Amino acid sequence: MSERERRRLAFIHRHPWALGFVDAGLTLIDSASEIRHRIYIMFSILESSPRYHHRFLPVRRGWWYSTVVGSTVITGVTRTIIGTILVKVITQ
Repeated sequence: MSERERRRLAFIHRHPWALGFVDAGLTLIDSASEIRHRIYIMFSILESSPRYHHRFLPVRRGWWYSTVVGSTVITGVTRTIIGTILVKVITQ
């Protein structure tokens, strides 16, 4: 791990709430980051656990679901913007 990655990881350990923001920011700044690699390994383990299968299988949704999808898109874009700024600040 590079020194930048260590600083990012130390920041995430001190501030767990920032993990989603840092991941979103790294998507634009450093998509091959070691931290992103570790996060996706964690996701893979979670998705392959039979105990949590119901969280990943498709479910029939109502008409209101388009509102949920829209708000998720807005949240994702906001996280990416905030995360990009946060990653830039952490690694300075």
